[in-house]
Amino acid sequence: MCVKNQMQIAKLSTPIARLPFLRHISLNPFSTSSTMCDYKFRLRNKLPINPNAYGPLTDGPDFSYLDSNKPAPPGKGQLKRLLKNQQLAKTVLKLNAEIQFAIDAEKRLQLEAQQETQKILDAKLKPKGDALISQRSRKVK
Repeated sequence: MCVKNQMQIAKLSTPIARLPFLRHISLNPFSTSSTMCDYKFRLRNKLPINPNAYGPLTDGPDFSYLDSNKPAPPGKGQLKRLLKNQQLAKTVLKLNAEIQFAIDAEKRLQLEAQQETQKILDAKLKPKGDALISQRSRKVK
């Protein structure tokens, strides 16, 4: 099946250089590429393309102490991911604050526009004389 897939890839009009997961695949129809089979398997099963991206073996500690409940020191990869996640959290909070500021500014502008409209309506000429008396009598009835 992989040989058939590879032959189909060779027929594509898209240059291989633009497809990063196919750069190292030989276009020889008689060779088998496990990378392509693994790639399709991972896409079909909704797994990450890079198996070392995350998971219990990557995220967990390298070892643990059997004689005590003392946690193992974090490894280099764990520290790097921790710093990356902290930076990501800071960025999310900053962007969230910017969005909230924009929402509040929009509400404030709408309220100011509504107040301005009400101010204009209040400043319009009011009926006087007979028109005012007839208007009041209609409201009372």
